Amino acid sequence: MEIINQEELIERLKLHRVWIKSIGDQGKKLGVDEIDFRGSDLTGYPLNQAFLTECKFDGMNLCNMGMSSSLLCSSTFKNTNIVNADFYKADVSYADFTNANAQNVRYAKQIVLKQFF
Repeated sequence: MEIINQEELIERLKLHRVWIKSIGDQGKKLGVDEIDFRGSDLTGYPLNQAFLTECKFDGMNLCNMGMSSSLLCSSTFKNTNIVNADFYKADVSYADFTNANAQNVRYAKQIVLKQFF
């Protein structure tokens, strides 16, 4: 499991936000494995097109979160509020959404090998 402190995580999230807004001309695309995001405030940090494999989002409030076209394989969203979140074209293979509040979530055209609800 990769160990990064909150300051480094926030810096990576900021760089990813710039990368999204500049359509890849500036900033840096977020790519992390096995990061525990629990306890992090992701408000204002879209995760569209990010590589987030085997990450933990359990119990978080990700309401309205943009995660379209992201690689979220084997990540967990247990008991997570993902109301109105956008997973369009996201790869959620083997992701665990057990007891997640998934009202109005957009999952269209996603890549799925196996999901847990």
